[in-house]
Parts: sequence; C-alpha cells; structure tokens
Amino acid sequence: MPAPTLRYKILSKAMRMLAPRIPLSAYRRWMPRAPLGFFYHAVSDAPLPHLQHLYPSKTATEFEQDLLWLKQNYPLLNYSALLDLADQPTRPTTPSAFLSFDDGFAECYTVARPLLLKHRVPGLFFLATDWVDNQAMYYRGKMSLILDLLTALDPAAQTETLQRLTQLSIQNSQFPIHNFQSFSAWLLALQQSAEPLLDQICETLALDLPGYLRTRQPFLTRAQIREMQAEGFIFGAHTRRHPKLNTLSQAEQAAEIVESCRIVCEITGQDQVPFAFPFSGNGVDRDFLARLRAQNPHLGLIFDTQKLRRDHPFIFHRIWADKPL
Repeated sequence: MPAPTLRYKILSKAMRMLAPRIPLSAYRRWMPRAPLGFFYHAVSDAPLPHLQHLYPSKTATEFEQDLLWLKQNYPLLNYSALLDLADQPTRPTTPSAFLSFDDGFAECYTVARPLLLKHRVPGLFFLATDWVDNQAMYYRGKMSLILDLLTALDPAAQTETLQRLTQLSIQNSQFPIHNFQSFSAWLLALQQSAEPLLDQICETLALDLPGYLRTRQPFLTRAQIREMQAEGFIFGAHTRRHPKLNTLSQAEQAAEIVESCRIVCEITGQDQVPFAFPFSGNGVDRDFLARLRAQNPHLGLIFDTQKLRRDHPFIFHRIWADKPL
C-alpha cells in the first residue's frame, strides 16, 4: 500500500486525467466531503508585470463566470460557517464551497470585490503582512518584473543585457545562461535566500522597485482592507514575507504565523484571524500547529492548498483557481 502522501498524489493525477469525463453529480457521490475551497491570487483584465511571468490571472469576465457556476452548484460559505464545520465531529456530506484570495494584491479591492458584492459571495483574503501598504515587493514579484523588462527589449538589446548580467555573481551559480529562455528558467528556480542577488539584478537593470511600489501600488492598503472588512469580508494572515515554511525551523515558523496574525488583528480589530500557508503546508507538523493554536487564541482556522486532502479538523484545503476550473 503506498504511503498517504503518495496515495494522494496518485489520486490527484488520476482525477486530473478523468475530470473532463466525470459529471458533477458523480463527483458529489464519490467525494461527498464538504466544503470545497477555491483560491485565487489576482483578477485583472490588464497584464500585471509583477505576476504575469509567475502564473495566470483570470479576467473579470472569467472570474464572474466562476462565481455564477459556483453559486449554481454549491452553497457558498462564509468564515463563520467554516468555524461551525470545524467544530463538528464529522464533515457534512452536503456539498458546499468557499472562495479565498492569497497574497493581498490590489485587484482584490478593485476587481474581485465589486463582483463578490454584486453576486453576494463571501470571501476570505489572506495577507502577506510585510507587503501591506506597498512597503515591500514579493521576491518572486521581482523575478516577474525582471523578466517583464527583458521581454520588452529588442533581441540585440536583450542579448547585450544578458551579457551584462553574467558579470554579476550569477556566473558563480554554475548555471549556463545562454539566452533568455535559460536565464528565465534559472531565475524562476531561485529561492528566497537568493533575494540579495535579485536586488543586485534589479539594480543592474535600473529597475526602480520603490518607484513601482509607489506608483503601481500592487498590494492592498490598510484603508482598502478596512473598507472591505466593513463590507463583510474576512481577512487572514499569510505569513509576513511569504517563505516556504517547511524550510524554516519551528521557531521561525511560529514567528511567521503568529506575528502575521497579530498584525492582521491590529489592522482589522478581529479577535481571531485565519491563516493560509504560502505555497503549501507540506512538511509542517500538524501537532505543532495544534499547539500553536492552543497557545495563541487569536490564531483561527488554517488553510492549505492540497485540493481534496483529508487533514485535521481545523485545516481546510483549497484548489488553485487562477487556472480554468
């Protein structure tokens, strides 16, 4: 018998292959667990330079179509309903769903919010708190901005720029950068520990990150968060700086989780704040999370990204919805 994680991977791959051939009614019979969680990052009709080289974003029309389909097929739950479900000894078999957004991008306010209000759909919004009020740029956002700048150059200028970049410590990484494609693959594989190198690349390219944050304002502001909260939306934490938690010690994990939840409490005045893992919660000990919640009453439910996986009652999993549902 395969290990639980392997069984989940096998099931997930099989479901992706079979999904187009299975009617919704069959899903409900075979997988009656509720609720289904869906999470987005940004909804935008215009390209977002800080995101477009990382993952897709749905247009407003596509997002509205998602909302209409979900409303037609599921009761859409708010956070209070999820709290009630977590307290029940077993999850109900009646199908239901909920929507959430990760990272706290400004389009949550400008694009998603009006559509959620129009269709009376509740939403959860998870904030990487170091980015609130556009105080800092996500390290992977820097990657996307670098690639966006390079793709705007003509071939000769792009080649010359890549040659200049090889004079940096990039050449010490033992990664062969022959062209834009190899540079892009190398860049997107960098981890957060390489952020000083990303900053060096931005400086070499005269990429004005403070100016971009100031003029583009890619992240939510405190004023926008409070306005959305007054309209009934719930805000949660998504760590302070969006690290992969399984690369940190438990003390570092606790600091990222607890402090980001405290900051969201301070912004919103909420007594309790839900938390969503950046990337995923793979490798984060569940007993450690249970102790952390017991020690910190302001830490609410926890949300992960592993689709239909079974987990502790206080953990809800979600399906990535930036791609077509």
